[in-house]
Amino acid sequence: MEQVIMRHECKVDKLRLLKIALRASAIFQLIFWSFSHWFFPKFFFTSLGVVNVNFDSGFAISQVNIIGALVFALAVATWLAANDPIRNRVVIQTLYVAGISCIGVFVYNIFVGNLPLKAIVNVFAIIFQLILVGVLYPWKIKV
Repeated sequence: MEQVIMRHECKVDKLRLLKIALRASAIFQLIFWSFSHWFFPKFFFTSLGVVNVNFDSGFAISQVNIIGALVFALAVATWLAANDPIRNRVVIQTLYVAGISCIGVFVYNIFVGNLPLKAIVNVFAIIFQLILVGVLYPWKIKV
């Protein structure tokens, strides 16, 4: 009987940690990839060392703003999914697809020289979030 209770407590603690991790991830996404892209679009390029962007046309800034809007939607979905991660499994899976896609885009652009090597920090941030959620999420539970 004690083993069952301990297992249940462990699952409850893991679920509580998952909820905290999802909320922290949502806040990180909002600050680092959404609000920064909306309010400081030039900062994104200059912090990475990208200097050949024409900010006068407005096109580059609008593209960065669009990225901010898309990440905002993912961050809100992440925050809402934290209320009941088991029930919102599709949202968690969507975050994985988005994360893996972003990793691919960053790695490709670093490889071909469109982005400097220090853009790899974005890749590591995404990988960290995916691993943290992946370890904490109870994937074997059927919904």
